[in-house]
Amino acid sequence: MADEIQLRGGSEAENDSFTGAQREVTVDTTNKTLRVHDGTTAGGSKLATQDYVGDNTASLTVENESGTSYTVVAADSGKVKRFTDASQVTVTLPDGLAVGTIVHLLSAGAGGLSIESNASSTVDPNDPGTVDEAGEASALVVATDTWNVQGTA
Repeated sequence: MADEIQLRGGSEAENDSFTGAQREVTVDTTNKTLRVHDGTTAGGSKLATQDYVGDNTASLTVENESGTSYTVVAADSGKVKRFTDASQVTVTLPDGLAVGTIVHLLSAGAGGLSIESNASSTVDPNDPGTVDEAGEASALVVATDTWNVQGTA
């Protein structure tokens, strides 16, 4: 006969207020998941279930753009924008998009990309500069009307 292990458990609210011993594992009966405790953090660390994470087969949508200027829109969030024009393309990062909006910018044209803010948004670093041919950058709204741009020059 197999051994049976029973762990301490309770609802999400009960788990949120519980501070378990270091390496103690409890059961969250509301979310049907486990929590690992460190002896100091109320609620411990939630372990993700497959229902929460999904099947991890998601892929990004790649959309080609032609022309020498483009302004990012909310519908671009989570997408790769691939710019194919032979001339340099000016990509404008506008104000008004939700915090957490992320857009991946890929230069597939010979002219590369110039990334800039509009009159009401802020881009950090202040002058993200250009992205050369075959270079890429990611732009993330980190605060209201504030973008952070990271990538290759």
